[in-house]
Amino acid sequence: SNYSLLMEKWLLRPEKEIRYLLNKEKKIITKPISESYVRTSGELFEEYKNYDCKYIFIVRNVENIYFSNTAHDPAYYQDDLAKFIDLYNKRMENTLSGLEKTDGLVVRYEDIIKNPEVYQKICDYFNFKGDYIFRKDSNLGRKKVDDKDITLLNDNTKEVNKRIALLVSESYKKINVLA
Repeated sequence: SNYSLLMEKWLLRPEKEIRYLLNKEKKIITKPISESYVRTSGELFEEYKNYDCKYIFIVRNVENIYFSNTAHDPAYYQDDLAKFIDLYNKRMENTLSGLEKTDGLVVRYEDIIKNPEVYQKICDYFNFKGDYIFRKDSNLGRKKVDDKDITLLNDNTKEVNKRIALLVSESYKKINVLA
């Protein structure tokens, strides 16, 4: 697949290494999930400024992200809620920093699951065809994380989550979706 040509260790390869592929393909959609560990969206867009880059930032609620991350890498987090919160805030700040440099959308995963029409409107906005293959949200974070930890998660991520909510609202106006 072209994915392995674009990515290495879950990071986009440097532009000059994949320039041929970028120029050959009409549209490339990728999910560089680890980019926000090492740089901002603005830095990413700057590296790829000679291309018509667009973004779709699909965000999940913090409780489900916490549950998922700690379930998939318990040795890293070791039930350290403060460690997760610090990393979450840093990654969200990195992701949000520079989004204004190009066109894109910030949408909630939960909304795509609740209403597949949201996915279709995203496809229409970017003029691409895609198959709706999202799996149902298990919502395990809200079900299995205890209430005290949910309160701590929400209290300690509320500033960045306010910024995300504003961007979601602006994005939904662009694609005519009620939030």
